[in-house]
Amino acid sequence: LTTPSPRGTVVAATLAEFPAGAAMDVEHFVLGGRRFLAFASFADSPSPLYSSPVDASPPVFTLTQLLPTAFATALHFFDGSGTPFLAVAQRDAGVLMLRWNGETFLGELSDLTLPKDLAAGQLIPSPHPRALLHVRLPTAGDRQDSTIDFLLVGAAVADARVLLGEASLVEALDGPSSLALSPDGRTLYVSCAHSRAVVGFQRDASSGLLSYDSARSVTTEQTLSRVADDLLPSILPPARFGAPLRYASGLALSPDGRNLYVSSFGDNATLCFTVNVTSGRLLLVQTLVDGVDGIDGIAGASSVAVSSDGLSVVVAGFLDNAVTLFARSPSANGTLTLSDRLKAGERLFDRFVDACDDVVPTGTPPSEWSSGNSPTFPLRLGGNAQAYSFTARDVSAFSMFQTGYLAIAASSPGPAAPPGAMALYKLNETTGGELRLVQTRTTLPGVSAVAHVGLVDRSGHQRHYLVVGASYTSADPSPQAEVLRWNPAAEEFEAHHVLRRMPDDTDGALHVSDIEAFSIGGVPFLAVAFHSSGATEDVPSYIYRWNSSEVRQADGYTRVVGFVPFEVLPTSGATSATFLLCGPERTPILAISSSLGRAISGATHKGSVSVYRFSPSSGTPSGTSGTFTLAQSIPAIGASGLDLFTILGKGGGDFLVIANRQDQVPVSLGDYSAYDQVPEIHKWDTGAGLFTLHQRLSGPGFESVPDSAAGLDASQAFCSPNCIPGDDGVTMSVPFLRGATGVTAFQSGGETYLAVAQSVCEPGAPPDACPAQPKSAMLQWNRASSRFGPLLSLEDGESVKDSGRELPTGELTTHQYNLRIDGGRAVKFAYLEVGAMRLLILCSLTRGALVLEWDFDKVVGLRGAISASVSARAVYAASVVDGAAVSLTREIRIDSVGRAVRICPGGCLAFASALSEHPLAISRIASSPSGAEGLRGARNVLFSPDVFPPPGAS
Repeated sequence: LTTPSPRGTVVAATLAEFPAGAAMDVEHFVLGGRRFLAFASFADSPSPLYSSPVDASPPVFTLTQLLPTAFATALHFFDGSGTPFLAVAQRDAGVLMLRWNGETFLGELSDLTLPKDLAAGQLIPSPHPRALLHVRLPTAGDRQDSTIDFLLVGAAVADARVLLGEASLVEALDGPSSLALSPDGRTLYVSCAHSRAVVGFQRDASSGLLSYDSARSVTTEQTLSRVADDLLPSILPPARFGAPLRYASGLALSPDGRNLYVSSFGDNATLCFTVNVTSGRLLLVQTLVDGVDGIDGIAGASSVAVSSDGLSVVVAGFLDNAVTLFARSPSANGTLTLSDRLKAGERLFDRFVDACDDVVPTGTPPSEWSSGNSPTFPLRLGGNAQAYSFTARDVSAFSMFQTGYLAIAASSPGPAAPPGAMALYKLNETTGGELRLVQTRTTLPGVSAVAHVGLVDRSGHQRHYLVVGASYTSADPSPQAEVLRWNPAAEEFEAHHVLRRMPDDTDGALHVSDIEAFSIGGVPFLAVAFHSSGATEDVPSYIYRWNSSEVRQADGYTRVVGFVPFEVLPTSGATSATFLLCGPERTPILAISSSLGRAISGATHKGSVSVYRFSPSSGTPSGTSGTFTLAQSIPAIGASGLDLFTILGKGGGDFLVIANRQDQVPVSLGDYSAYDQVPEIHKWDTGAGLFTLHQRLSGPGFESVPDSAAGLDASQAFCSPNCIPGDDGVTMSVPFLRGATGVTAFQSGGETYLAVAQSVCEPGAPPDACPAQPKSAMLQWNRASSRFGPLLSLEDGESVKDSGRELPTGELTTHQYNLRIDGGRAVKFAYLEVGAMRLLILCSLTRGALVLEWDFDKVVGLRGAISASVSARAVYAASVVDGAAVSLTREIRIDSVGRAVRICPGGCLAFASALSEHPLAISRIASSPSGAEGLRGARNVLFSPDVFPPPGAS
């Protein structure tokens, strides 16, 4: 409309035409920088909404939205206390209140409404509405800003109606995060993250209208001091007061309505309130804080839920990547007691497999053997068909040219034993860990020990040697210890020279029990523990030093570079040798064990461990000249294995572990008591220059159980008379590491482990002579106690990766697990790590060389745990970081010795599965099921037992 003439004549010109069929009304309004035109379409079709930039002249309207109406008769736009509404009168469907969300007008809720659009519109029943008008009037009272909103509705065939709308200012309602309705429907509670409050509303049961009730609310002095979202997900600093409701993230009511539980993200806490069922008032009766009084897993508490039976409460810990289960005590004001917690990265030891096929196939053994690409562990080296597959006395695990190798001394002890061999296996990581037999050497039928030596020769070339020792057999009555050198062209080890003894040594052929290779000042040495000569155990052990000059061999003619006798040490029945540079001064220390055992019924095994210190000669380079002097003699009882190792960090140091095995030869086949000696760990005292007793491996955590091959009678005989019943009601154990034959310390994933090989059979006994064998123990260093004990479910490295912090010491023993490995007559362990592969090799006189992957399935799907739901038999969780839905069962988990990992009312938490859009790595080769689209950014999980069956149900 314009007035172009001075006389003020109004001239109308058409600027635009709008397709608006059967338009009954039009409404113009300005909102958010745009000019809108809405047309009421009196047809069974939507009403169009057009918009134009408010500063456009002339305006240019485009279709913005089709309003969800039918037979619209009138339109009216108004501002309802800061929220824009567009009211639409419909002939047959009443008045539709459309709410503006900043982008579009939203109608009433439906099953298609997106979560972001839940604050939608409203449908008001009204017969044949034709006209609409919004009126706002002040209320009576002192407050000048209090108003009442009315909507007047004129009808065609009914009286006009006045609808009352109320907008209440609830200052504490800032950042609502969760809500819960009381069982009687009279009170609604809302947790508010930004205002650090729990806001209570009185609810009208008939209309559903809410009225703020300060008496039902819990606020703090800092409620009106807003907390912004940009502070998350970090923990709110103490300066931001409002504890214990700093960023209240979730709440849940108990089924009886007598308790309200609130999760507080900023306080790492879960709160328990009692509810006055008459007034709805809340009273705080308990505050559980992560890291206080043993509470764990609720750092960044993001949600809380109560089971339908009211006996369990579960909390999702966002920062702990955990789900924590509490037992609720209805008779004790609904207070909570920690039952269990499960964290991302926990190792699932009960899924570790140590079983291996023991079936011996018939036919001619193949000349070649390979495990095949990507083998399944555990496996037996050589398969089941090689003549020596079922016996192994020693192993050397080493790397050459960035490739892993395993050299096995595959033979049985005893003069009547069948011939064995030194078998060499190559590990191919590029083919998924294929193990291939690359060499078999049978020149020493009674091969008993093997060690690898790597050195740089005078020309600067890297050289590799294997030192192989043997014991007496009928096939080789005069065994020798030979040195083999690697031939790169032939890709095998070839004979290089034999180890000579001193000219005045006339003891004849000596039986090698162990070989330790080490270096001092860059000079290679060998310690060869000789057990006996066949006539006596009072034979010496030898120290050999690498001589880069030529060495005359026994034939008097051959001259080669090699090892020469360096020193003779007095031993008697030597069983093991080990070396380490100890203390800050890196003092060279060599330990050799003497068993003093004779194969006579009732003979006493006293024995000792001799500790030698190397002292270089004055004025000579370290290692080129000097002597080993006895520094200490540690009493031992039939010690059969030693290992020296270092543990870094607080409480660590240099340690010597002694496998005390037996005090005498058993008087009968069932005399297991002879093997009930306690292995010991001694720690190096730098000031004294000696080892002092640090730990005895006995008591809880060091039980022994019979292997799976033992029958019921043999199992009962094994533990009698010291049988300790397990929590499973089946397993029987004895409270010590019975029959320790070998000890091996190794580091993996930043943790230190101790493998204890165990056997209760005499070395020369036939394979089937002993009806029951103990399983071999796996122990782990606990930095909190500075002791070895059961395996720890969480690794520090995993904790740093997932949560950015070292595992708190109070959490180390949660879910600790006694792991025992079924190894038959086990004698020794070794560890090999190549790339991502971590292999544990067990030598057994009845099961051969078993290769197990030292890798465990882990709990996945809980990183950024955001929500959890609980029932009597299961827990379900959702995580926002992993984008996963996680299923947990409630059960009592049992470890290898029959002990419950944890006792929990109603069952502890056990990981069942995780489902995600993208696979989550459970182990090196296994991943969780993937392909579940839509789980990224998961925020909430709800369990309904009427709809979803528990895990394991069909």
